[in-house]
Amino acid sequence: MIKNLRALLFITTLILFIISSANQAGAMSQNELAKLIESAEKGSQESALQLFALYIEGKEIKQHYKQAAAWCHKAAEAGNADAQYNMGRLYYNGHGVEQSYENAAKWYKLAADSGNDWAMGKLGQMYFEGKGLDIDYAKAFQLYTKASEKGALWADYLLAWCYYYGHGTKQSDELALKHFEKVADNGDSDAQMQLGTMYQYGQCVKTDNVKAYKWYTLAAKNSPLAAHKRDALLKKLTPEQHLKIMESN
Repeated sequence: MIKNLRALLFITTLILFIISSANQAGAMSQNELAKLIESAEKGSQESALQLFALYIEGKEIKQHYKQAAAWCHKAAEAGNADAQYNMGRLYYNGHGVEQSYENAAKWYKLAADSGNDWAMGKLGQMYFEGKGLDIDYAKAFQLYTKASEKGALWADYLLAWCYYYGHGTKQSDELALKHFEKVADNGDSDAQMQLGTMYQYGQCVKTDNVKAYKWYTLAAKNSPLAAHKRDALLKKLTPEQHLKIMESN
């Protein structure tokens, strides 16, 4: 019995030692932190952004939202677009600063004007939802378009919905389909499932259950709902449609 207790105590001590060592290995030394702070105080935007990330994540140093916001603000005031975008996020969510949609919009706009596509999307969302700004679908559409031109696929997904409903632009089945397909072809399960729905119910396209089944199947890899829709559709397919699906596989 005593031997078992000693063995258990030894194993417990060993586990605690391993955990402690792992935590220490991942921690930043005070010397390293001091050098980073010195660099940021001398005007290094990169160092200021690194400090922002460290304080936000709280992995190598203790998490501290106010410190994160302070270092991010320093880089943002110096004109760093990534920092400006992150200041927008901080104000939007109220992390380290007093929550303010108006200030979030201000920083997102500065970052968007500097070419940050994520800021374009967030600012567009705020115009779309009327948070901190008056609702303006046209401005949201313009921002999504700019982000799309910079290669942001998420912007194509939002553009697809704008064309689908005619928000901020003229309604267009053709362009809605084009943007949904562009995103779906890059593996986005939400766009794939939407295409499945469109082909199943003839929205923007001619009804085609074979194509609907194809898109649901692709989306099902990451979406239980798409798998459910695919299985439900399968029961409604004609023998000819079953054959087409088999031939395409």
